[in-house]
Formats: sequence, C-alpha cells, structure tokens
Amino acid sequence: MFLTGINALIYTIWGVIYRKSHSSFDMYQLLALLYAATAIMCFLYKIEEPELYHNISFFPFLYLFVAILLFLYPVKKLDLNWATISIQDNRFLKYLSYIFIGFSFYAIYASLTHTTELIQAAAWNELKNQTYVDADSVQIYDSAIQRLALNISAYLSPFGLVYAFYLLTKDRFNKLLVFSLFVSIIGPSFMMAIADASRGMIVKLAIKLLVGYLLFKNSIPQNRKRLIKIGFIGVLIGFLSFTIAVTISRFGNDEAGSSVFMYFGHSMLAFNDGLFYNMQDYAWGKKFFDWFIDLFGGNSYFDTAKAGCTCAGAFVTFVGSLFIDFGPFLTIFLPFITLKVVGPFFAKKSLALSDCIIIVFYVTTMANGIFVSPKGRALAWVMTFVIYYIVRIIETKKRLKN
Repeated sequence: MFLTGINALIYTIWGVIYRKSHSSFDMYQLLALLYAATAIMCFLYKIEEPELYHNISFFPFLYLFVAILLFLYPVKKLDLNWATISIQDNRFLKYLSYIFIGFSFYAIYASLTHTTELIQAAAWNELKNQTYVDADSVQIYDSAIQRLALNISAYLSPFGLVYAFYLLTKDRFNKLLVFSLFVSIIGPSFMMAIADASRGMIVKLAIKLLVGYLLFKNSIPQNRKRLIKIGFIGVLIGFLSFTIAVTISRFGNDEAGSSVFMYFGHSMLAFNDGLFYNMQDYAWGKKFFDWFIDLFGGNSYFDTAKAGCTCAGAFVTFVGSLFIDFGPFLTIFLPFITLKVVGPFFAKKSLALSDCIIIVFYVTTMANGIFVSPKGRALAWVMTFVIYYIVRIIETKKRLKN
C-alpha cells in the first residue's frame, strides 16, 4: 500500500509541476491529469482491497512512469499559444466529410434496431458476461456492408473530428454539416459501446471530443464556446446515464461504487503485480501486428497466461500491452521511434488539417492508454496515415491552385 501511495504521489507531483508552469489547460496537462487520476484510483483501490496484488514492488512503477513520460514527450512540444492552425477549406474536404457522414449514418441506421433492443432489455450484465465467455458471439454488425461502414467511419473519425471543430472557428459555417459531423463521430462509437456493454468506449469517446476541443479552443469564438460546453454537458449526461446503468446492472447498487474503483484503479497494479516480473516469453509483435500477420497467412495467437502473465483480462495500460508484445528493453526503446514518427507534427509552428489528424490520433491513443492497448493497433496506425496523406494531397492541390 505504501508503494502504491508513493506511485500516486509521483504522478500527482508531475501534474502539479506542469500545471504551475503552464497557464492554460492543454493536451499534455490532460494526459498528466488522466494518468495521475489513474494512479490515485489505484492507490484508493489498494486501500479498499488490500488482500489483492500482494507482489507490489517499486521498480515496475518507476519503469511504467518513465515509459509514459517518454511516450508523452512529443505532446509536450505542442504549444497552441504560439502555433497557428492554417486550414484552407475546399470542396474536396467537404466531399471527404460527406463520405464520412454517409458511412457513419449507414452504420447508425443498420445498428439502430439492435441497439434499441439492447437498451430496452437493459441486460448489461448478461451481455458483458457473454463478451468474456465468447467475444465472437457478441453482435456488433449484421453484414459485411455494415462492418465496412463501421470501419470506414472509425478510420475517418479523426478527420471528421478535426474538420467539425475547424468549421466552428469560421465566421460562417454550415450548421447542418457540423451537426451531422458530430452525430457521425458520436453515434457509431456509442452504439458499439452499447453492443459491447462497454464503459471504456464511452470514456474514450468523451476524451476524443475533449481533445478536439482543446486543439481549436483558442480559435473558437467565445459565444460558441458556451454552446459547445452546453452540448458537451448534454452528451456527458447521456454517457453517464449509460455508464451508471451498465455499472448497476453488472454489480448491483451495493457494489457499484467498488466496481468504479476496480475499473479505473487496477491497471498500474496489474502491470506491477501480474506482468512485469512474471513474463517468461513475449509475443514479439503478434498483438500489435495481429491483423497483418493473419492477412499474410501467419498465426497471431499468443497465450499470455502460458507466457507467465497472471493478470489476463485486466487493464495493464498501453505500456503493459507493449511490454507483453515486445519485452522490457524494446518497449522502453519504442518511444524514441515514436518521437521520430509523430514528433515533427507536434513541433510545427503552423498546423495544417492533415497535421491535426495525426495529433488527435496520437493524443487520444495516449489518453486511452490509461486502460490497455487493444491488439491489431498497427492497422489503426496505417489507416490514420493513409487518411493523413489523402488530406495532405487535397491540401497540396489547393495550395498549388492558389
């Protein structure tokens, strides 16, 4: 318990020091706040359940903290007080937004009946248990077309988020287009969360919206900021209502509070106790490159329990996911590769819309890392850069015409 308290103190001091040196709330501070809150929740959960996680030691906490600092370093370089966002709107960006809206609305329409049935049944505990027993049996989509629509919507979502908030900075904008973009961002993700009875997806969606706002907050007129905050509160109430319903359904009124501590307050403990010293073998990319390995006829299956992990199914943070995949030495080296790949986007003095797509993707990836990094993330990285290059080509053509 003492070491868990020290861990929480380290993250808190880190967040406080950064806050005192920066007057405005930015993306790096958001990430520091999320990880500090996670460390504090781990400490509180350890107090509540002292019999769990017996093999806690200091070095795994230190390793995790250093790895997180290294991965977050590129975000620290982004200063929107001096960097400008220079976006030239054109009809091709609108066409791309129409494609995003079209696939998203189809995904919403195709999921509506099933989503309504799940809400009316409110059997969240049974649904989540089904996910744990047989994840493939959980119905996320009914057809290949619906699956395609959900995937395209997901890959275009960073673009849709950036474009929606950019439009809010303009003197005049198409209100229907902006509304449709936000529905396209929220709707499919929310429906997937319902289909999986997932509280984590809801938290990730809220974080994504907040990241988009932080990116453009200095450029959005003050009167619109008030409307955005009202809209965000309304969306947050809907998210909280669903989250509370799922929590009570799964754990009951008496255990609902404890489940929140467990949900948000075990990732660092699980990494320390069940992962760091226990792993005897590593996946060597089978989790991260899962989709590509299977595509080319390989076998991406990896038994983490057989490899020594004693926290299967638990959150272990994104660092823990990489640790399982690449081992302790390569994992601590990966941030330097990441810095080479995404660092230049955060260091720019003038950001294009395409740059903002990478920034939103990376920041949300780091924010979601308070939980765990799902397998197959290589595909998400590849598709994000595909979208980046598509938007960059559109922007380049516009500049050449000018």
